[in-house]
Amino acid sequence: MTEERRVEFRLKLGEYELEIKGSPDDVRELLDLAMEYAARRGIDKRVEVAGDEKEALDEDLPPPLEISDKESVTSILSKLFSTKWASKPRSLKEVMEVLEVMGVHHPKSTVAVSLARLVKRNVIRRLKKEGVYLYVPVKPPRED
Repeated sequence: MTEERRVEFRLKLGEYELEIKGSPDDVRELLDLAMEYAARRGIDKRVEVAGDEKEALDEDLPPPLEISDKESVTSILSKLFSTKWASKPRSLKEVMEVLEVMGVHHPKSTVAVSLARLVKRNVIRRLKKEGVYLYVPVKPPRED
């Protein structure tokens, strides 16, 4: 019998603090919901993680980025792929999810075209694994 990994962390949303414990999938789902709620309410998002799970969660959390309403999707994606979040290959689905959590809403086709532009500009690379395209930065992401 294998022992399931457990994740524990505290999440501060403005004046509220949540302590979340559970399997990585359950915690990721709750975290996504909490971040969406915070984004809709304009609440400051700071995450504190207890234990050895910080690194595993950090790679899936949307990175803090300074973006404006007038900024292009290509520019936002360029910034996104220069962060620690891009330290592992990401699918279009993962890119769409993180953009949504960040409050950036664009059609899938727009994001796909922007990713293709970044590939042409040699900012990111596109890999194909098991029939799915994955995107990675050309230069290693910076440590945040």
